[in-house]
Amino acid sequence: MRLDKYKTPDWLLTLDCLAFIVMGSVSIIQNTIFLRNMALTVGAGIGAYLVYRNRHNLMSSKAYPIALIALLFLWMLLHYLFFSTDVASQYRELTGIWKRILLAFIFALGLGLSVSKASRFNLHLILVGFGATIIVYYLRLIINAVGLSDLSIFFTLNYLRPELPQYIPKYYLTVFVMPMVAIAYYGLSRLFASTHKYKHGLILLLIVLLAAALYIFYKSNNRNGVLYFLCITLFFLGQVVLRNYKKFHFKNALFLVAIALLLVTAFKSMSIIQRNGDSKSSWSSYMADAKVAINFDRFDRWKYSENEDVYPYPENEYGVPVNPSNYDRVAWGIKGVELAVENPLGYGLLINSFGELAKKKWPESTLNHSHSGWIDLALGLGIPGLLLILASVGFAVANSMRSTTVYGRAGAWVLLAMCMVFVSSEAAERILFDYFVFLITFFAAITVNSD
Repeated sequence: MRLDKYKTPDWLLTLDCLAFIVMGSVSIIQNTIFLRNMALTVGAGIGAYLVYRNRHNLMSSKAYPIALIALLFLWMLLHYLFFSTDVASQYRELTGIWKRILLAFIFALGLGLSVSKASRFNLHLILVGFGATIIVYYLRLIINAVGLSDLSIFFTLNYLRPELPQYIPKYYLTVFVMPMVAIAYYGLSRLFASTHKYKHGLILLLIVLLAAALYIFYKSNNRNGVLYFLCITLFFLGQVVLRNYKKFHFKNALFLVAIALLLVTAFKSMSIIQRNGDSKSSWSSYMADAKVAINFDRFDRWKYSENEDVYPYPENEYGVPVNPSNYDRVAWGIKGVELAVENPLGYGLLINSFGELAKKKWPESTLNHSHSGWIDLALGLGIPGLLLILASVGFAVANSMRSTTVYGRAGAWVLLAMCMVFVSSEAAERILFDYFVFLITFFAAITVNSD
């Protein structure tokens, strides 16, 4: 039973939601650390108060994901005290990155526990927070169009061009855009069989939002983003067809046609990225390149992350140099797993543990990350840390699937989408991992205090 002795002031929750919008707007943009830290501090401060007001609900059996994330902080502290081999670097991370992750955890916990009592206005603000990165991206395009790109405020910096210092790496966009894609598809799955008064208007809005997200992946030459988009779209279509094939209606058929067009557009975007993008984006030679990558006795190009002019890539069976992305991802994935097995407690650093452990085993190596968020987490936080994260996600997804609320059930879509992103994206970094912890905690807290 939910205990709610005191009503949380609505204005306070509004302020917390606004802090979330600011965090979503500026987190991945260069030179906005003050705004991000301010949003985190305000959000965590309000969140601590909201947690206190809802503290009784944390005794629920549904609070396991939250407890597991709390244990992750304890594990990292114990690792620093008893198992650290790089005390200075780990201390810097504990007092820097992990301090911000803790703020994100408190922020998300307070906000999630309060969703069940939030006004409709505040619930809409939370949705804006999830879509903030998309909104800011298109603000940038509008600013370009009207000729205001020389202004020196954060959303006018041209972060769309790779050669500029404020360029946002494509995997940053993936991590912050994908949750909104998952929420949009979950919304569509509910609306498909709904009799909501504004059903068709909402469907149109969500399809436009999905198209906007897909364009961001296409424009940033983000093949992984497009691939994740394709996977979620196919899952959505399969779910809708299987659940509703006996009660199709003409208007619903039009709705599915619109989604199918999105799917076709995504496939076409992938084709264009491969044809017109840089050569590193090709999948046509993946198997041939993978055969070279796993031939560690003959080729050791994988040890070096420098420019290929310094360390040229070997040729595949077709007599052409391997695709660098294909070669590196396969080789680093295998060697990363190998290092994780050999170092089950991890190196202790969220950033660059792969490079540090690789240098210990191969002193000549110049690596940094493995191109897989999950492998990097295993190398940095150890198998215990990885298991704590996976278990927290698993419990949170299970609770979300049993939830009877809209926001609660959306959590399963978002968290599973993020798990997919972490498979092949360099997502185990500051800001990105902060956000992942935020998402796990937020949706876990919703299910604790929603039903």
